[in-house]
Amino acid sequence: MSDAKIALVLLSHERAERVNRMVDRWRSITRPYLIVVAFGGDASEFESIKGRKVFVDDSRLRTTDHQRERQSYTEVLRKSVQSIADDDWDALYLAEFDMLPIVSDLWKRLEQRAEAENADLLGHRVWRVDGTFHPHYSNLATAPEWFEWIRTFSIREESAVVLSCMGCGQRWRREAIQAVVDIGEPVRAYLELHLPTAAHHLGYRVRGLSDQDQFVSSDQLATSAIPSMKQNGAWVVHPVKGEWA
Repeated sequence: MSDAKIALVLLSHERAERVNRMVDRWRSITRPYLIVVAFGGDASEFESIKGRKVFVDDSRLRTTDHQRERQSYTEVLRKSVQSIADDDWDALYLAEFDMLPIVSDLWKRLEQRAEAENADLLGHRVWRVDGTFHPHYSNLATAPEWFEWIRTFSIREESAVVLSCMGCGQRWRREAIQAVVDIGEPVRAYLELHLPTAAHHLGYRVRGLSDQDQFVSSDQLATSAIPSMKQNGAWVVHPVKGEWA
């Protein structure tokens, strides 16, 4: 098995000095093939961010109630993929600003898992949620036009399948993320449903990282807990806000 060339996309809205510290940490620990900062913060900070970067001026990224406003990463991924279209990368990893890498061989571990699972998208907390009372699905069920749109391209026998996974810590094979970017998002859906579900119905395989889910959640983590998490097998942790202050 050859080493995959990882394009790391780091999404942040923080001040430039914090973004630069985040990039330096990820680079020193994981050494990706390339790094792109997808910046959705104050435009005045953008020029001070070092290295490759794209500015994402999208109201659907800057939501307050992410679920009900159906926050989207479609423009984040479109601009990021477009900016590295001429580079020779194999897989893309999407990390949010409050995610920390714990192991130096993160890409190797993800590559091995993707090979074992034949996964085009590896994500955290991957569940099938259609027909359930999952709050994201219940909200989306009020938009029948999204389900109709899915059926226009689904190659699956069950075109009503809806998958969920967290927005942070997604590992995509290049072909899969390019296909999802190309199909766009003509009908609004929350990113945690839209991305894995679109990939699934395009024919790509979505798989979870169940052994890592305990370390990646929506509940704030204390930095003092990180050593014990590493000891317990964490590859990355989320969310740890304020790390770059």
